[in-house]
Amino acid sequence: MRIDTAKIEGYENLSAEEKLNAILNLDIEVEDNTKLKNALNKATSEAADYKRQLKEKMTEQERAEADRKAKEAEKDELLKNLMREKTIADNKAQFLSVGYDGELAQKSAEAMADGNMAEIFSGFKTFVENRDKQIRAELIKGTPAPKGGATENTITKEQFNNMGYQERAKLYQDNPELYRTLKE
Repeated sequence: MRIDTAKIEGYENLSAEEKLNAILNLDIEVEDNTKLKNALNKATSEAADYKRQLKEKMTEQERAEADRKAKEAEKDELLKNLMREKTIADNKAQFLSVGYDGELAQKSAEAMADGNMAEIFSGFKTFVENRDKQIRAELIKGTPAPKGGATENTITKEQFNNMGYQERAKLYQDNPELYRTLKE
């Protein structure tokens, strides 16, 4: 719709504010007003339709995006768990290779994967204690029993004289000083 400024007297000589006031105060014919209302209603209706369609599409897009994000989060969680399990397995293998027992290696590997330093040091302390016990046991096992050699008070000269060659050889091996003393 066009506004006919010829209907406004002296329009060309008016300032911008006066022109605006003149246009606002201009009486528009009812027929023009109806056309304007109809066009406005049509535009409003189309805008509402587009808005509804956009909202439906946005909802579908949002749903699709939420599903994608959920799947991605699930994959991330699975990857995180697999990486943790691999780290634990690798660390456990390292602990086993230095002599940790299976259970202690598992606990220490999990503690290392979780960053629990107190548990790692506790496991190391247990390992060292167990290793010390094992070394002591091996040393005791490999240490020959003390020889219960005879003393001067247990073997007399007469007993020495009655000994056979093998018994004298054993006495010489076990207690050379006593052997020399009794041989004289």
